[in-house]
Amino acid sequence: MTESVFYTLAYDLLKKECDILNEFTAALDKNQAEKKARIAEYKCAKYRQASVGQIRNTLFYGNEVLQRPARHLIIEEHLNNHPDYLELCSRTSIEEKVDFELYYGCKATAEDEHETFAEKLLVATDWEKIELEERIGGLRFAIECLDEAWKKRKDVSV
Repeated sequence: MTESVFYTLAYDLLKKECDILNEFTAALDKNQAEKKARIAEYKCAKYRQASVGQIRNTLFYGNEVLQRPARHLIIEEHLNNHPDYLELCSRTSIEEKVDFELYYGCKATAEDEHETFAEKLLVATDWEKIELEERIGGLRFAIECLDEAWKKRKDVSV
């Protein structure tokens, strides 16, 4: 299966961020004293990685499923919450359908999660607030990666 330019660009951007965060936390896991001293940074990195990783995984498994062709229930569910995105996906060519569904489905997933976390943030306290802010930051980053890959998809050959 050949991967599209959009998929490759988006996946690489998201994976790079996850790798950076995982290397940081893994290094602290090996040095418990430093981990204890930097526990706030450690937790923030874990929260951010959870959000970025969620969108990376949705993109990865969505690509696997949609290439068959088949339905990806998470992407489909979130697309159904965004009629504007669903309309764009329905009007595209067969050749670009997978990319459109991946981009708009992953973006819708991230936007829906962002909205959920933003609502919870209004009543959060202490570490709950920090966790939610980091998760929201991770989702914003993931959306930026998706948008960047979407804009560059026609300009790059993989």
